[in-house]
Amino acid sequence: MDESISLHVLCRMKGITPQGVTQIEKGQYQSVSWRFHAGHIPGLIGRPICFHEVKSKPSYFGGTITRIDREPVADNDGDVRSIVYFISDGTGTGLKWAGNQQSREVFHVNKSVPVAELKP
Repeated sequence: MDESISLHVLCRMKGITPQGVTQIEKGQYQSVSWRFHAGHIPGLIGRPICFHEVKSKPSYFGGTITRIDREPVADNDGDVRSIVYFISDGTGTGLKWAGNQQSREVFHVNKSVPVAELKP
């Protein structure tokens, strides 16, 4: 398995929880409404997801991706969203943003920087 793969997302807090993140069971969560295409999904299962409030700070929450589903959004002309399921096991917490901090992207699929190098 490629140790460089990780998913980094910008996700603001809503109160005390990340916006758009729902706990399914103890330690298991889903994050909805990500608009990345099917080509981004291969290799992400079993890898870290990292939630950042801003790109300049380490991730405040995360875990290991267990599944990614894609479904049409009825009120958005059939645009497809991705739903990321993950377990909160600490693997995606405290890591630096892996993409270009100056870009306008709200998510980044890291395939080049080893996860160990993302620790501050």
